[in-house]
Amino acid sequence: MRKKKLNILCVLICIVSVTITGLILSSSFLFQPGGIATTSSTPSTPDDLLLQFFAYIENGQYEDMYELLDKRSQGAISREDFVERNRSIYEGIGVRNITLIISRMYEINDRPGRKFIDYNLRMDTIAGEITHNQQAVFEINENNEYRLLWTSRMIFPELGGDSRARVNILPAERGRILDRNGEMWRDQDPPQQLALYPAECAGKKSLL
Repeated sequence: MRKKKLNILCVLICIVSVTITGLILSSSFLFQPGGIATTSSTPSTPDDLLLQFFAYIENGQYEDMYELLDKRSQGAISREDFVERNRSIYEGIGVRNITLIISRMYEINDRPGRKFIDYNLRMDTIAGEITHNQQAVFEINENNEYRLLWTSRMIFPELGGDSRARVNILPAERGRILDRNGEMWRDQDPPQQLALYPAECAGKKSLL
C-alpha cells in the first residue's frame, strides 16, 4: 500500500514538472496583432522565420527584416534601399492587422537545401482589406541557418523591382438633388444658403 502511494506521488510530481516546464517555454512567445507569434530570439525553422518576417512588418522593424534575407537577396538590394522601399509602401498604405495562414511547407528534389512555403496573406489598409496567395522560399546557408530568398513580389505579387505603390484618396462627389417635379435643385456647384420662413409661405402650397 505504501509503495502504491509512493508511485502515485511520483506521477503527480512528474505532471507538475511538465506543466511548469511548458509554462516557462510558452512565456518566450509574444503574440502580435493579426495572430502572428514571434519569439524572443531568432527562429530557426522556415515557417517560424516567415511568421517573424511579417511580425516585423507590422511592428515597423524593417532593418530586422533585412537580417532574415539570404546573401543573394542582400546583394541585390542595399539595407538602406530595402528599409526605405518597405517603409514607404507599408506605411504609405497604412498596413495593420496582418494575418498569415501557412497552407503547406515542402521540399523539391532538384532544389536541395531549400524549403518552399505556400501561404495566404491578409492585411487591412486605408484602401480596404488586401489578400493574396504567395510562396516563400528559404535556403540554408553555410551556418546551417535558413534565410529568405526575397523579391519585391513578396510585398505585392504584381510589384516589379522598380515599381512603387501609392495611394490616392479621391473625394466623393455629391449627388444631384431633384425636386418633386424632377427639376435640378442642386448639382456640383458650390453650396449656397437656402432659408425657408414658414410664415411667409402661408397659403402658398406650391412652394412646399
